[in-house]
Order: sequence, then C-alpha cells, then structure tokens
Amino acid sequence: MSHFSERMEQQILTTFEQTNSRQSGEHVAIKTLHRHDNWFNLEAVREEIVVMQSLRGQQHCINLFDVYEDWESVYLVQQLAPGGHLAERIKTVKGQFQEDEAAVLVAQVLEALDALHSRGIAHRDVKFENLLLMSKDPQSEEYNRVKLCDFGLCKALDDTGSITTISGTKRFFAPEIVQSLHTAKPGAGLPHHEVRYDLKVDIWALGVVCYTLLYGEEPFKNESDSIMFPKIRRGANIPTTASHGAQDMVSRLLCLDPKQRPSAQQALQHPWITETLHQHLPKLAACLQGSHADVTESMSSTSWTVAHCSEPNAHLIPPLLS
Repeated sequence: MSHFSERMEQQILTTFEQTNSRQSGEHVAIKTLHRHDNWFNLEAVREEIVVMQSLRGQQHCINLFDVYEDWESVYLVQQLAPGGHLAERIKTVKGQFQEDEAAVLVAQVLEALDALHSRGIAHRDVKFENLLLMSKDPQSEEYNRVKLCDFGLCKALDDTGSITTISGTKRFFAPEIVQSLHTAKPGAGLPHHEVRYDLKVDIWALGVVCYTLLYGEEPFKNESDSIMFPKIRRGANIPTTASHGAQDMVSRLLCLDPKQRPSAQQALQHPWITETLHQHLPKLAACLQGSHADVTESMSSTSWTVAHCSEPNAHLIPPLLS
C-alpha cells in the first residue's frame, strides 16, 4: 500500500473505546493511536492535539479532555457522542431527512468549520463518519445536536494562504483536489507546485453531506477513481425535488470554482439556514445553543482514566504537551 493510501485509511486503523471519569463517572471516549501502525507519526498527533486544544469549548466540535501515552499507543480522552455518527443515522431514517432537520445539522457543522477556519486551519476530512450525534432518542433535545470530530488530518494554511498536501476521503474531494491528482504522476507523490487549495475544500465536502441529507443518496458514489473523479470535476446535478432554498444552498456549497464557493460564515447567512432556524425555534435550533463555560469547566476540573492500556498496570506517561 502506498503512503498516500495509508494516510487515506488512517481513520479505519484508529480504535475508539468507552470508559468513565474517575471522579464523576461520566462516560468518555478513548481514541487510541497505535504506534506500530505504519501511518503513525508523533508530530502529526501533536498537531491534532494542538488543534483540539485550540477548539476547547467550541460546542459543535468534539472536546479533548486529556492525553496519555504508553509504549504502545497514544490515548486521546474525548467527549463521548452517544448518538453515533451521521452515517448510522442516515441508515436509520433510510436516507432522506426532513429539510428542517437537514438545515439544523448543516448549520452546526458550518459553525464548527467557521471556528476551525477562523484559525486558518482546514479539517480536510468532513464526512458522515466524522459528524457525531449526541443522542439516538428522537424525543431528546440532543437528537439533532451534531459535533465535528477527528482532527487528525487538519492542516494550517501556509504563508500564501494555501495547502500543498492531500489527505481525506476520495468521494468527498473537492474538484481542485481531484484536478491535482489528475495531473500527478502515478505513485510518485504530489510535487508541491502541482497542489494548491484552501479552506473551501471543507465547504465542498459539507456540500456532499448536505446533498445526501436532502436527496437520500450521495452525489458521487464510491466508484473507481477513473469513473468518480471525472464526475467530481463536472460537478453535481442538483435534483429539483427539494425546496428552491435547499437547491440553492447545495449548488453554492458544491460550486466548482472555490473562489465562488461561500465561506462557512457566509453560508450560515444563507436564507435556507436563517429562515429554517427562525421558523422552527426553539425546538430544532435548541441544538445551536449551549454553554461554552460548562464544557471548559468540566475539562479543567475532572480527572480521567484511560482504558485498555497495553499492560494491566501500564505506566501512563504525562500528557504529550505538558
């Protein structure tokens, strides 16, 4: 497997487990990064931790509580999302969401991306599996609360306002990334001068998510690169079965020209978002409210345990950034 392919599959190799806080008994998630995996890079892990720390208290991003490591693995103690990921919800509702639900979910992801992008950082792997829900109970106010997770592929813009390496999930690639792959020599990696994109790749990926929520199927199916990539470069055909506002929103998110694609902040002002929230407050938009202070306080006052170390009494090395 090539280095590029290994990076593409790194989420699959990462394992998650559930345990409790030593003091509060609250459930948390443990993201375990195994040192023996070929893709493991300690510096990249440090970068992921720095990004998550910078987002501390952001209510639409999974929060990092603590970090430990032993000789086998690095453990990221994170906020637990009991509702599972969005791919599971899509299967539960058999694909198609109500427009108001879709708008609320998309708005929250835009809030998360705006927080990330305001720091000059691209997520680079916005997809269903990296959007976690806070409840499986349709009667719960948390049912439509979603949080962006997995910041392991995040990358900061360089001095020119660009990113010059490629990572992510292929069917969510923006056309500017696909074009870079199209011009690269097979197996030779990607010379920096052939790759140049910015934060707008996340907006495109969210467009793929939004399209799927509205129409019950993905715009670019997981086919061979030779079939899927030309389709991405041509762009998505937007069905007319959704409202005009929804159609316009998807078409803007999936704009082929990244310069014409809206920023996360601009997309939050789209009438399909603002009017939906206005019409359905407070029930649906309750998930857009929350206390940053409560999250920050819980992280600073709670001690966390790490489950399933490589040995029953494995010594926990102090946090990486201490």
